[in-house]
Amino acid sequence: MSESSVFEKRIDTPSGAAEVTAGDPSAIGTPAFTVLSALVDVAVLLVTLGIFLGDEAWLKAGGWVTLGFTAVGGLFLHGLTTATGGREMPLGRPVLR
Repeated sequence: MSESSVFEKRIDTPSGAAEVTAGDPSAIGTPAFTVLSALVDVAVLLVTLGIFLGDEAWLKAGGWVTLGFTAVGGLFLHGLTTATGGREMPLGRPVLR
């Protein structure tokens, strides 16, 4: 038996055979959570280095990584909301223009 990816579901058919189908796109929440956690750790490390070494470049890098984890956090929140039966999050007027 092969392992299925996060984006696949195994469905048992009446004949007893397992059928692999495409999964729910909201399954993106699992990899997004892993990336989110890693980016938060990297941001804390970079800001800590910037404080202790007194170098502004480390602080700027930590700020950019912070912007990155907030973007991934929005993706995670979207996946979490749709997976639990909620509405999709709209992009909003400024993004669509």
